[in-house]
Amino acid sequence: MKRIALAALFALSIPAAASADSWREARPLPAPPAASSIRDDRQDVRELDRLMARYDEAAARNDRRDLYRLESRLLAAIDGEIAEARSALRQCTEGAGYGRFEDRSGRGRFEDRRAEQARYELARLTTLRAEFVNLQGRFSWRATQRKHAVVAEVARLAQADLFRQPAPAPVAWNGHR
Repeated sequence: MKRIALAALFALSIPAAASADSWREARPLPAPPAASSIRDDRQDVRELDRLMARYDEAAARNDRRDLYRLESRLLAAIDGEIAEARSALRQCTEGAGYGRFEDRSGRGRFEDRRAEQARYELARLTTLRAEFVNLQGRFSWRATQRKHAVVAEVARLAQADLFRQPAPAPVAWNGHR
């Protein structure tokens, strides 16, 4: 009698134990990037290019009033890129991972690489902002050239966001989608 009760208890506990594996749970599919966010990123890159062209024109004319006004707009654009980088990092670090190669925590190597890249981009943008702030209000030839280089680097990082590969489609652990 004890054997039958023990076998029944064991048979009932196996499915419950199998469902307790968190890495085997069905996960919701991540939302694809909205078309409006891609459009916004393109507009951000164009706006940075326009501001940089206007800044170069004002530097060529040595118009300090325009230079000062454009510096504040360029700084606001850099702050916008930093906010986007922070939100991208937040998206990478929260939620479950969907990489092809997952470790026991459920995070894949792909997500780790993406989060590392987002951290690097945020750190780089923060460094560039600090450098731009240090140069603010200085209008020598060297300072304006360095500001131009800083904004060009920010524009390059923003443009790299446009061409970054989307996340691969998640593969379920049992082969079903």
